[in-house]
Amino acid sequence: MSEVPPNYAAYPRQTDPRQYFGPPCFRFDAIGEAWQILKSDMATWVVAVFLIMIIAVAVHLPASIIGTMEAIQNVANPRPPSAFVQLMNFAFGMLGAGVATVLYAGLFRVAFQRMRLQYEGVAGLFNAAGQGWNLFAWGALTSIPSLALSAILTAVSSPAAARSGANPFANLGIIGILVLAMLLIGLLFFPFFLVPAIVVDQKIPLLEAAMLSWRTVSKQFFVALGVYLVAVLAAGLGVFACFIGVFFTAPIIYLTIAIMYRDHFIPPIATEAPICYPPTAPGFETG
Repeated sequence: MSEVPPNYAAYPRQTDPRQYFGPPCFRFDAIGEAWQILKSDMATWVVAVFLIMIIAVAVHLPASIIGTMEAIQNVANPRPPSAFVQLMNFAFGMLGAGVATVLYAGLFRVAFQRMRLQYEGVAGLFNAAGQGWNLFAWGALTSIPSLALSAILTAVSSPAAARSGANPFANLGIIGILVLAMLLIGLLFFPFFLVPAIVVDQKIPLLEAAMLSWRTVSKQFFVALGVYLVAVLAAGLGVFACFIGVFFTAPIIYLTIAIMYRDHFIPPIATEAPICYPPTAPGFETG
């Protein structure tokens, strides 16, 4: 007979995806486990990611408004974005990246708390465990290379730049180089993708967290990269449901990261004593 306990009750058990008994490693199974965790309490994770997206858009809104107003003024004579608009995009881009990193770290912390039998709802998203400034600095600083390349890419691929020369393909080479540079930057920064999770959970300095993430990911770099890319693809499937579906699939990537962190840094809990949580929360069905 199947047993359906309250959410996170009688945890852990080896059939519960929030529990991992194997050696530290990166596993493609983590994506399936992330999906099961998402289904177990979809409201919490969907609302959390929705709030993060809305806040990130709101933070960048002033720069978007300035850019739109300039584009409207130059509609008769299109030209690349002005230096002021580029500066605003850069500054608010850094601000948005820092804020988003703090909020995503809060989401990780909520996931880690649940893995440790401590239930928190969406409000836990705004609790960075006292590491808010460190997380903000990490998100803002690591966004600089991609923001700089994005600004250059915007300038050379604008309608005005495309019409500046007789050859319509004059800038394709530059655009290709910039895109490759962005991919290279992504690969160089990838070994540090666990830093926000490490900082918010272990509360250690940024440099120490960066080195720990590097040592952990570099041991299985290509496997970790494969898991991450597949999780991103799975999270993006919601785009095909009139785009709004992305709110229901986007949490997969963040829960996958939380599971990858758990597999390396959160030891199994030996007890199976029942823990009571809100009765409205759905549970897992285990055999």
